[in-house]
Amino acid sequence: MNYNPFLNKISKPLYKASIFFIRIGMIAALIGLILGLFWKVWLILFLGLGCTITSLIVGNLPTHYLTSLLKAYDESLTAKEATNIAQKHLRESKESGTDTTIFVMDIIDGVERKKRKE
Repeated sequence: MNYNPFLNKISKPLYKASIFFIRIGMIAALIGLILGLFWKVWLILFLGLGCTITSLIVGNLPTHYLTSLLKAYDESLTAKEATNIAQKHLRESKESGTDTTIFVMDIIDGVERKKRKE
C-alpha cells in the first residue's frame, strides 16, 4: 500500500465520526424498533440500521489503510498484530495521541533502523 498524506490526515477524524454515527444509528434503530412494534412505523428502524452499517464500513477504512501500511513496512507483523496497533492508534485521543502522519513516519523510521542493524 502506498503512503497517502490525505488518508493520514483524515484517518482519526473519520474513525471518530464513524464511532459517533454507529452510536446514533443504534439509538435510532432501538427507537425505530419500539415505534415499529407499537405503532407500525418501521422507517426509523431501517434508517438506524442503515446508518449503523454504513458507519461500520466507513469506520473500517482507516483501520484497513493503516494495517496495510504497517504490513507493507514491517513484514514480520501478523495481520492481527498490525490491526491491533492501528486500532490502538486510532482510538487514542487527540491530546494524548500522535498525529497519524507522525505515527506512520515513526513506523517507517523504525523499520529502516531495524534493516540497517541487520
